[in-house]
Order: sequence, then structure tokens, then C-alpha cells
Amino acid sequence: MFLPQVIFLLLYSAIIAVGQNNYDYEAEVGMNTPQIFSHRKIAYKTYQVTTQDGYILSLFQLPRKERRGVVVLQHSLSLDSSVFLVSQKRSIAMEIYNSGYEVWLPNFRGLPLSDQHIKPDIEKLTYWDFSFHEIGLYDFPAILKLIVNVTGEKVIVINHSLSSTASLVYAAVKPQEAEAMVKVFVNMAASAFMNHTQTPFRHFIGLQFNVLKPIMESLNIGAVGYDFLASLQLLKQLALQMLPRRAFKSFIESFLGFLFGKTSMGIDDEEFPLVVSVAVQTVSNKITYHYCQLMQSGRFCMYDYGQQENLKRYNSSQPPDYPLMNITTPIFLVISDSDTMSDAWGSNLLYNNLPQAAKIYGKLNIKNVNHADYLIGKDRFVYFKRVLNFIKTI
Repeated sequence: MFLPQVIFLLLYSAIIAVGQNNYDYEAEVGMNTPQIFSHRKIAYKTYQVTTQDGYILSLFQLPRKERRGVVVLQHSLSLDSSVFLVSQKRSIAMEIYNSGYEVWLPNFRGLPLSDQHIKPDIEKLTYWDFSFHEIGLYDFPAILKLIVNVTGEKVIVINHSLSSTASLVYAAVKPQEAEAMVKVFVNMAASAFMNHTQTPFRHFIGLQFNVLKPIMESLNIGAVGYDFLASLQLLKQLALQMLPRRAFKSFIESFLGFLFGKTSMGIDDEEFPLVVSVAVQTVSNKITYHYCQLMQSGRFCMYDYGQQENLKRYNSSQPPDYPLMNITTPIFLVISDSDTMSDAWGSNLLYNNLPQAAKIYGKLNIKNVNHADYLIGKDRFVYFKRVLNFIKTI
């Protein structure tokens, strides 16, 4: 779901141990989504859209003249749209495209591909003052309106983690608009009710609010990683010429298992360089804080600004719950028994709190898939083919 500041620093330090190999994947290390498309000679189109609150987002289209439908792939936190391209042989994006669908790959605010604003001189802390709430309230409508206008049809949206959370915000706060543009939200690893999460992240909540938040604010830092992305990418590229690959890959797999759930899946050897390359993108501090609040409260609610500010914003001392009962767009939850971040208990509670209109397609229970395996596990298509079979019925 997210990589808080402490974990980001651990990964930043560990990345330098990447070893060498001769796979062709090395050529794509450091590339972004359009560069990967160009390298693989895949035809694509680029679009930009401006949100209601002034953020300029980029998105990419894999167009089809004849198509079964339109699928939008929405990424999770600390990643961008390139995560759907980590395999040259069988990526999620191309698997859907080769099944007859037009595919769109948006990038949320704050990422290198979507880091512009209509006010070029906007203050740093003001720019980074957003959570998944704003992504759901502003990014989702802007992205989906553009896609629907271009394609002329309702879309299937596949989300993972952060984008699943934001889709719930969007569908609950703007239910009529969402229903008019979306056939179904396929929400993998949906993070909403989080007080039962078993990830070690939960132990850092006090550190986040009592230590890191004041430090970040005093230093005028609104996001983790943005000012260091170029250096981090350079370190990755240099490290590919250095130490043995097997030891580093084993470390990363163990580390991800520790954070997100232990499974036997692991990462494909050939894909590993590109997985390392696309991982660890910019993380807005406020998103991290908001998720920590959900872990503390056990509620799926808006951001808690403190009693006085809550009264000004919400006319209530407590932040309101998101009105899940307002949702009219179908939501198909994919729930794994091995995901310790978006755990099965919380995901099933979410399912039980959805109105019947949103549950017309039911849910999909899977096994041996942790939070990261959904997108980068070497056997991810064992479960994803079931997702693909589902969308073929829509």
C-alpha cells in the first residue's frame, strides 16, 4: 500500500546492493512508461489532463480500433504506471491488451510523470497537501472523464491498494458520476478498514505522528523521495554493475514478505532488474498519515485534522466516515488470505459494508498472494487470469 519514511530510507540504502546480469531487462532500467513502450516498439498515445484543483496528470493509451472494451489500470502508492510493464514477456498491461481490450495507464499527482501544477510557483507544502481523498475526489474524475470522452464508452477500472482506496472515495462521494463512467471497479488489495492489519507498519504510527511529522514540517518536506529520485535511480543503475544478484534478490523478497505477508511466490529472476527500477516512487506524507489514522481508528473516514480544524472543515469534532452506502457502481473485491497489509478481515468487513448494488458480482478470494505479489510476484498470472476471466464477462 505505501512505504512510510522509515521504510523508504531502508530501501534506499538497500538498493545499492543490486547485482549484475546480462538480461535484456537491464536496458529498461531507469526508463519510465513511455520510454518502455518506445523500447518495446509498442504504439501508444500520450494525454494530459488538469484536475479541478490544478494538478496536471499524464496518462497513456494503448489504442485499439476493434476492442472488447476499455480497461484502465490504476497503480498503487510508491509506484507509477510502469509497474504494469515489469515483464517484457507477459506484463499485466499487455496481457489485457492481447485479450482484445484497449488499455489506459494513468499516473496520479505527485509522481515524476504527473508532477506539474497550473501554478508553477506553488509552495512545496501546499503542493503535497493531499491524501488518497484528493486522488479520489479530483484525480479519478479528471482521468475517467478524459478516457470516456476519447473512447465514447464506460470503462473497467482495475485498482491496487492506494487506487482501490481512492476509488472507494470517488464512488462514495460522487456516486452518480462514477456509475455513469465505470462498468466495474476491480479492487485488488483494497485498503479501507485497517485496524486488524498485521504489517509491521502499524508499529510506526507513533513514530510517524510524534517524531517524523514535526521534523518533516519543520524542514518544509511534504513528500518522501521526490528530491532524491534522480539520485536513487542513478544508484540503481550503478548498482547493476556491482554485487551478486542472488543475495540482493533474496533480501528484497524476504523484506517484502516481512512487510506485506510471507508467501512462496517471489520475484522472477529476469524481471527483477525492472522491478527494482520501477519501485520506490514519491510518497506524499499526508497519504501515509491518513493510512496511519485508519489503522488507529478502525474506520474508513476522512482525514483527521484535529478537533478544532475538523469543526471548521466538517462541522464535527471527528472526521466523517465515507458514505459507502451511497455507492451504486459495482465493486469486485479481490481478497488474499496472505496479504498482511490489506488483510482479509478488513477486506471482508469492507465487502459487508458495501450496498447490495455494489456487490452484484460478488468477490474473489485467492491464496498465497501478498500485497506486493499482486503486481510483481512471478506467479501473479495464476490469480490474474481469474481477474481477466471475470472482466471478460462484463
